[in-house]
Amino acid sequence: ESCSLDEGHKPVAAGSAFDSSISGIMDLIQQDLFGAAQARKDAEFSQVRYVKEAGGSKSLHSLELVASLLTMGSLGDGEGQSLSVHAVVSPLLSRIRLDSQSSKQLRQLKECLLRVVQGLSKNPTFSARNTLPLIYATIEPYISDDALSDLARSRRDS
Repeated sequence: ESCSLDEGHKPVAAGSAFDSSISGIMDLIQQDLFGAAQARKDAEFSQVRYVKEAGGSKSLHSLELVASLLTMGSLGDGEGQSLSVHAVVSPLLSRIRLDSQSSKQLRQLKECLLRVVQGLSKNPTFSARNTLPLIYATIEPYISDDALSDLARSRRDS
């Protein structure tokens, strides 16, 4: 069986088996985009020349494809239904918070998140009804940490 994202076709690889493998897929995508493979592509003074086709990356397309194939539950379906989308988004948001990110890496992360949005917009299990809870559940841990540290800092200063 193959995965097809042509207009009018539903993805055939979606489901719980695919959703359970998303964490591993995201590890591979992150290694390609931010790991040794990307460092090799970014090397300015490399002695070895790579053939463009051999060194190309399909990770951004893969990220969009994963977002379009994951299973998204509705609001009342229980806690396990939204975990797959968080497995896609959370590692990217965690990387944004790192102080060691260069501006090029931040642009790459922005492109990754854009591809996730594009994939979710093609996902037949994703609806407007679960957009706000998804946004809240995704960014709340990052906002609350900053808000708590700001509150503690303001209390110390006064």
